[in-house]
Amino acid sequence: MKIGVLEPEDFSVKAIEKLSTVGVVVVYTGGNVSVFLKDLDVLFIRLGYFIDSNFLQYSKKLKFLCSPTTGHNHIDLKYLNDKNIELVSLRGEREFLNTIRATPEHTFGLILSLIRNYKAAFIHVGLGRWDRDSLKGSELYGKNVGIIGMGRVGMLIAQYCRLFGSKISYF
Repeated sequence: MKIGVLEPEDFSVKAIEKLSTVGVVVVYTGGNVSVFLKDLDVLFIRLGYFIDSNFLQYSKKLKFLCSPTTGHNHIDLKYLNDKNIELVSLRGEREFLNTIRATPEHTFGLILSLIRNYKAAFIHVGLGRWDRDSLKGSELYGKNVGIIGMGRVGMLIAQYCRLFGSKISYF
């Protein structure tokens, strides 16, 4: 079995070692992607490519497409179905996903950055100035926060905002 890793940056060394026990692992390092795709049975992707018929036309042997994502908007699902290529992703892996906090923490950080006016403050300081009064932000405490989508990420954002004393509304 030939296993390809299309986007190897930060790909787990342990995962490559485990995959090597079931097949030959090749890592894309640039060059002609069609040559890389040619003989793969399994392809690991991330979000750097749109995986559609134009991209996969060179993958005549592909049986599995693996994406460490919950969203599939970067993949032509109809094409995979038509070619009997199985998609392996994190969609529906609730127990595991509940241990991953990167996206909600990043989102919460952006909320704090916006409400506290960090971007303007960083730029201001970068220019060698500091006028505290012109850079005042606001607080989450007592604010109404609206969340669109109350899935896994939305629930955690609501939890974080409540801890800061916000009132939550959601759709």
